[in-house]
Amino acid sequence: MVLVLFLIDICQDVFRKIMINNDEGFLVQATVGSSEKMFGILFEEMTEAYFLHDLNGNIKTANKKACECLGLAKDTLEKMNIADIVPDDLIHSVQVGLKHQIDGVFRLETNYVNGNITQVPIEITSKLIQLGKTQMILTGFRDISIRKNYENQLIESKIQAEWNKNELELIFDNSPSSIFLFNENMDILRINKKAATKFKTNSSEIVGKNINDIVCCLKTDCGSFACGDESMCKMSNIFNETTLGKNYLKEEVRVFIKTEDSNEEKTMLISTSLLKRNGHSVYLATIDDITDRKKMELELLDAKEKAEESDKLKSAFIENLHHEIRTPLNGILGFIDFFADDSYNFSKQEKKELIEVMHKSGDRLIKTINDLLEISKLDSGILKINNESFNLKDHLESFINEQCLKFKNSEIEFQYQVDLDLEREMIHTDKEKLFQALQNLLDNAYKFTSKGFVKLKVSFKNENLEIFVEDSGIGVAPEFHDLIFKPFWQVKKDPDHYYEGNGLGLAVSKKIVNSIGGELFVESDIGKGSKFSIRLPKAFNLSIKPLDEITKEPSNEKSLEGRTILICEDDMSNYIYLKTVLLNEKCRLIHAADGIEALEIFKANASIDLVLMDLIMPKMNGLEVSAKLKEIRKNIPIIAQSAQVIDSEMQRAKKAGCLDYLVKPINRDLLISTIIKYLR
Repeated sequence: MVLVLFLIDICQDVFRKIMINNDEGFLVQATVGSSEKMFGILFEEMTEAYFLHDLNGNIKTANKKACECLGLAKDTLEKMNIADIVPDDLIHSVQVGLKHQIDGVFRLETNYVNGNITQVPIEITSKLIQLGKTQMILTGFRDISIRKNYENQLIESKIQAEWNKNELELIFDNSPSSIFLFNENMDILRINKKAATKFKTNSSEIVGKNINDIVCCLKTDCGSFACGDESMCKMSNIFNETTLGKNYLKEEVRVFIKTEDSNEEKTMLISTSLLKRNGHSVYLATIDDITDRKKMELELLDAKEKAEESDKLKSAFIENLHHEIRTPLNGILGFIDFFADDSYNFSKQEKKELIEVMHKSGDRLIKTINDLLEISKLDSGILKINNESFNLKDHLESFINEQCLKFKNSEIEFQYQVDLDLEREMIHTDKEKLFQALQNLLDNAYKFTSKGFVKLKVSFKNENLEIFVEDSGIGVAPEFHDLIFKPFWQVKKDPDHYYEGNGLGLAVSKKIVNSIGGELFVESDIGKGSKFSIRLPKAFNLSIKPLDEITKEPSNEKSLEGRTILICEDDMSNYIYLKTVLLNEKCRLIHAADGIEALEIFKANASIDLVLMDLIMPKMNGLEVSAKLKEIRKNIPIIAQSAQVIDSEMQRAKKAGCLDYLVKPINRDLLISTIIKYLR
């Protein structure tokens, strides 16, 4: 458009000559000079539509582009008025505009509706020119669709940029991280709200200061870091490295925050990156306190490792359990086959030895099962504590005698030392569980000591019971002291020696001692033996009378000969065992195989002195039968027998009227002594 206006100024004389001829075909009649030819060619070939019209709007000529855009021939256009192309309101605007333009040029942007009824943005440029004595107007129509599209895109981009800027401002100010912008001189350009709060300042105070004067371990949380001075500060070093060419850094820094109470260790995550702004380097730094996250990560890692270790222990335990069950079973079932085969002629001594092996195998199997049940009860929280007051020394005597028999034929010397003051003291705790834990410790000492000694020491101090089990065995490395109390964990197998066991004994002992309010400790090292200590605080009950003031029970020595006992048992193998033991004591026996039969037999036999009641029987369970028997004869002694060792089951039996509770497999001597006790 500028080129056209420039050419118009150059070619004023051409227009004068053209405008003299006001008849049709005036352009053809013009002087054909070089200037006229040049203007004609330029006018005709311009890429925008141009019209030459008088002040009344009568079109004198139009170029090729104008004809093309309007779809009209030139001779048709030369018969038209500009008003036929431009609306009246625009003609008026052009005329008014031209009168007020100093340079005689007027521009106007509007929309033009083409033949397809599509609005096309155009720019109308009109210039008032003088041709001789006649004023003419040169008007050009220019399609500005592309330019308008670019302008609209630019406007949208500006709006989007403004929105992005506002959004970034919002993110920057409300980020949970402390954010700093600083330049290559380490001068702070800007901080967000979190940084201002974290470092107890504001943006106006901090801008322009050196970042190392603000963000340093020495000043974190206005505390103190143990690095010594700022030059050694890990946080400052990261900022310095960023400005020296490391465009992106991310590092976790452990710092110590000094508070009024103590030094607290924190883990800070520092991230820095290089930005560019107006050709200058700008650096972004974010600081996050990730102490809690690191703690959680460590806890998750620890839990993962423990889970993996637990899986390994359980796998090893299952493998070991096969051995601990099958080995004693082989010692029982295999020797039973010997006795059943008449081809084996065993001497009396050989039979005694075989029976002893069978007993040991049975005891070993029972211990494995008991440990499994015990650890299950302890883990599930159903273990019930039954505290009672008793004289510890009396019970220790029988317990020590049992241990002496165990160590008698070994190369291990069993030593014991019991405080003499215990003779007159009464202890208040769960007797059964205390001795169970103690037995496990002695079994453990016996197992891992091939020769030397095992020592038991019992004493009390300031109402606290202290029990020590010491041995000269293989010992345990200090790093395994905590592990030996975990279920299923076992000392690494010695290729030259096998240590039987299921890996539950010490775990059970630890949990039992803790459940009765005590603590269990270990002192040990490889090749130096082990020393386990039970400490039970406030164990002695001073309100109980001394032993010599308590009336002692009469002796249990008594015969069962002639006594009538009703055995309620549906399992024939258990009945045969009980029958064999009691017939040897010359008892009279009556057998009931179910609950209903037991009730009918009892009603018909007033001579029954005692009832052995299996709790799980067909037709009517042992608890119901016991309660009904008590209704018939209130004073009849009933002894429950069951394979269940759950405390709640024992309490239910006592509530139903049972005086005692024998756990299967039942020891012969315990069976006889218990019956004698209640037939006294």
